[in-house]
Amino acid sequence: MASKTKTKRANKNTDTLKKYIAGIGLAHLKEVDLRTAAILHNNGILKKERCPILSKLLDDVILNPDHPSRIQSSPGPLVFYKNVEQPSRLVASPIMELLFSRKVKVRRAALLHFEQNLSDLLTPRSRKLLVEFREDLQSRKSSCWNSSAIKISDAIVDDWLCNLAGVRQCLERQFEEGAKHYLNAIISPTLSSVDSIDPKVFSPCDHKEETEKWIVDTAESAEEFIMAVDRYYYTYGHLPLSKPLSLCRVLEEWIGKKGEIQNVWNIIWAWADGISSPLPRYHACQLFANNPNLIPKGEESKLWDEIVEIVHLVKSEESDLRWTQMWRVRCELARHFCRWFECQAPGLAGDRIAVMSWWLSEQTSQTLDTFADVVGSLWNNNVIPKLELSKKMRCLAHPPVRSSVFHHASVFLTSTWALSLLCQLSEGLTALRPRVLNSDNWDRIRTSIEASTLNAFPLKPKSDDKAIYAFECTVLPTARRWADLERDEEKRESLRVYMNIAGDFAEPNKCKEHLKSLIDLDNNKQMLIAIILRTMAYTGELSADLMWELVSDKEWREKLLLKSSLDVLGTVFNALAELQVQHEGKWVSEWPHFLVSACEEPCEDPERKKLLFAFVIASSVNTGTVSAIERLLSGKQRKQFLEEVPLWRKHFEDLWKDIPCWIRARFRGTMASIAVAQ
Repeated sequence: MASKTKTKRANKNTDTLKKYIAGIGLAHLKEVDLRTAAILHNNGILKKERCPILSKLLDDVILNPDHPSRIQSSPGPLVFYKNVEQPSRLVASPIMELLFSRKVKVRRAALLHFEQNLSDLLTPRSRKLLVEFREDLQSRKSSCWNSSAIKISDAIVDDWLCNLAGVRQCLERQFEEGAKHYLNAIISPTLSSVDSIDPKVFSPCDHKEETEKWIVDTAESAEEFIMAVDRYYYTYGHLPLSKPLSLCRVLEEWIGKKGEIQNVWNIIWAWADGISSPLPRYHACQLFANNPNLIPKGEESKLWDEIVEIVHLVKSEESDLRWTQMWRVRCELARHFCRWFECQAPGLAGDRIAVMSWWLSEQTSQTLDTFADVVGSLWNNNVIPKLELSKKMRCLAHPPVRSSVFHHASVFLTSTWALSLLCQLSEGLTALRPRVLNSDNWDRIRTSIEASTLNAFPLKPKSDDKAIYAFECTVLPTARRWADLERDEEKRESLRVYMNIAGDFAEPNKCKEHLKSLIDLDNNKQMLIAIILRTMAYTGELSADLMWELVSDKEWREKLLLKSSLDVLGTVFNALAELQVQHEGKWVSEWPHFLVSACEEPCEDPERKKLLFAFVIASSVNTGTVSAIERLLSGKQRKQFLEEVPLWRKHFEDLWKDIPCWIRARFRGTMASIAVAQ
């Protein structure tokens, strides 16, 4: 048995080693932050007297909400006050730092700030920790309150809602540096920062019956119809749900239980006008499109004006209508969040990712809308690079996701909301009197219907009683009715051709015929079939055996890879990349080598060669294999591809610091192979 002397000596040696290692690790720092100091102190590495001390002015400001130096702001994680020496200078201090104060009364004041001012701006996880460690934080024992301060601080720093409040505070006070910090936190969130937000709004697909019951109960318990509308909007308004789960159902249940409502038209539009977001306008349009009897005589043109605002969403930066830019921001952010969470945790349910992404998108967009006049540079310099990052990560790593129609729509469609509303127009289209549209708006509606038909999504319609989302009834019924009304005969026939092709893909035999003839069609039809292929792949409806039969046919494969347009080729490759992830096997071992064979074929189009090389790289990263790259870069055509290697190497290096560890692992083999080849 070890003697007390030996044990004491061993403990002393351990403490000495700890301090030595910490000294080496922290040697490059001039000072440590309060959280780090607390950890070092808890481990006996840093003495109490050497821990950083907060300024007395900051203590006074948090203890006295009416302090003359304090600057009032909206609730959030920061406290603003004037610099004593330079009164014109604004000082912003994170209130989390005050949790590490040596003074009990200061820690208590910081705790009260979060409990009283930020209770609604924290996720349930953070609120739970505040309650759990409340008493410990107010202890006089440093080992006790230090540990509690670290846990609470970590949770609040990671809290998505609190960071959103930080963005709001900084934009309000024009504190650009702080806005960048908090904006980065909400645009690149961790899963832990959002996973405790009310799950009810994140999973309607899994809880359809509960959602219907909630709507019934809400209509019954609300004292006024507009109160029921408000409750619905703030719970499910971020989703384009099907008619039985929409505002239509709220109205139906209200009338069934409490009788008719006068002036529904005026009530709903006054409500929508009172919210600075385009989403209420979608819900209003869906309500009246399904209940045209509620539209006052002569007001059809106003409804069509609102419908045009929603369905006319261009991809460019053009912003020719009032709500175009707001819709674009929401769609881009939702698409980004979908890609981001796919890459953070591969294998998640696609529907949950998409629902969560739209909720985050709407919360973020409403904050940015409020300060639209000052967020331009922040959007360009801080948000757009993150959107590009998530796009590149997803393209190269192609993470597996459990299939979901809503996830697919959110990632690949220009606007899920535009498609959803178009799908809701079919039954009442004639009653809505589309002839009142002026020529510009007529063209906008027709163009949007054409684009939605070309997307051919979803392929198989669902009835209202089975659908979760408004677009699941498909746009084809609306397209057929619109074609009957179309004034331009050429456009009418073109629309019918696209409808027929999209409809054929619901039948296996015709689907096979179209796929076989893909490479012999004109470019527009090729693009339509390529998009349908991608849709089928991502929604689990594409036969891997059928596609393998096609790509194994050398003539078909070479025509696709060497003669189809680059847009068609890119879309088909995306579909095949999804099959690689889903089915592995020969898709992993042989498909990349088919691409190499195409790269080695004579081709005078340098852009096509670059694209094919990019496909080889992407398919190798997707599958974690390198044999195809090594074969290509050591073969007889290696010279024409070696000049691309430095560009790809730089591309990987630029992404490296911002990508999750599992994607880095995917990159390593490919990076090593191209480095050796170079």
